[in-house]
Amino acid sequence: MTETCAPSSPPYHHRILISVVAEPSRQYGVDDGVPEEFATCRKAWQKAVSGKISSAAATELERIRAMLERRLIFGFVPTNLKEGTTLLVANEFLVRGLTVLGFDFSQGILPSVRAKIVIDLPFAAQIPLGGIGDWQDENDRLDWACALHLDFEYEFDFGEHIFVEEFEIEGPLAPDDPGTTAFERIAAKSDAV
Repeated sequence: MTETCAPSSPPYHHRILISVVAEPSRQYGVDDGVPEEFATCRKAWQKAVSGKISSAAATELERIRAMLERRLIFGFVPTNLKEGTTLLVANEFLVRGLTVLGFDFSQGILPSVRAKIVIDLPFAAQIPLGGIGDWQDENDRLDWACALHLDFEYEFDFGEHIFVEEFEIEGPLAPDDPGTTAFERIAAKSDAV
């Protein structure tokens, strides 16, 4: 077994867990550019959660989860951070691959969503495991650079976002840490009881 040595000079790459709870800023419709697939998923979700959880309902909920994971995009905009942080990302980027932990279509065809993603970010200084909170206290809140998007064009007012989001930032994670959110840890404990 070989050990990997941490780099002795910048950039230091750290795995950061970003979890988000997002609600639509308002409900848009198919006429605004929301794909019909969302309306269909809302109907399927209403049917699946209205009765007993059957294997058909569970399959339908997994189909909806897969659709959301395909359509959600995580955006990182480092220019929203104040100057002088030790984060070494200059350009904004978009990433697919969020894991959807939960969703709710009760308000309309755009769902509320709980999701997570682990991203690799370069820093000018090493950050100890779990030390991202201290880094943010000294630099800036990473959640200011985070955004959640959907992969379709829609009609909206200038400056309006499709989601109102609340991000939670954890890390850096150990190499073998899968990135379990506080929400998942709590759910696992209640399932164990």
